[in-house]
Amino acid sequence: MQLMLAHEPLLVKIKKHNPLVQVELRDTHCRKFGYACDDVITAVMSQGDYVMSDFNGNDLGTQYEKLSGVMDRFFIPRKIYNGLRAYPRS
Repeated sequence: MQLMLAHEPLLVKIKKHNPLVQVELRDTHCRKFGYACDDVITAVMSQGDYVMSDFNGNDLGTQYEKLSGVMDRFFIPRKIYNGLRAYPRS
């Protein structure tokens, strides 16, 4: 999968700058472009030491799972994630 932003591939920028990345993952959106949610997760996670979390900071693991009410996924560098307080969903 090749994700592009301006003239430099997006994945190169992620590896270089190690940003927090927010994406809305939906099977239907990914299928329109010929890939799966796990392809996006693998691409981002392979660029550094990232934790995929929901909006409450809960670790969602490394594979896509459709969760009720959760479309946004946050890829947070582990060094930042380890300093966060996660709040369980109520």
